[in-house]
Amino acid sequence: ISVLHHAADFRVLLNEAKRVSSGNIIIYENAPRNFMHRLFCFLHVHSFNKAFGIKNKGDFLSEQEWVDLFDQFGLSVVFKKINGVNVINNPCWPTAFFVLKVT
Repeated sequence: ISVLHHAADFRVLLNEAKRVSSGNIIIYENAPRNFMHRLFCFLHVHSFNKAFGIKNKGDFLSEQEWVDLFDQFGLSVVFKKINGVNVINNPCWPTAFFVLKVT
């Protein structure tokens, strides 16, 4: 799943992924670390949502906030990779790749 930040309530989507999963759940999400990252994420979701008529604000969690949320849902992180900001692949905010297992 790589669009949780565009969902009206990503917790509902995450809960549904957990319900239907027979193995692992793969999450690739934005993981802002500071004010500038959060600003760029806000501009990203605002412009995308405006273009497609979506009326939610978008939610962005830090790496630790994602891990804490997964724990609350009974999902254990079996693999994690954080991709930092770089000019070529991702110039605006860090991203996080998680492989989760339903516990």
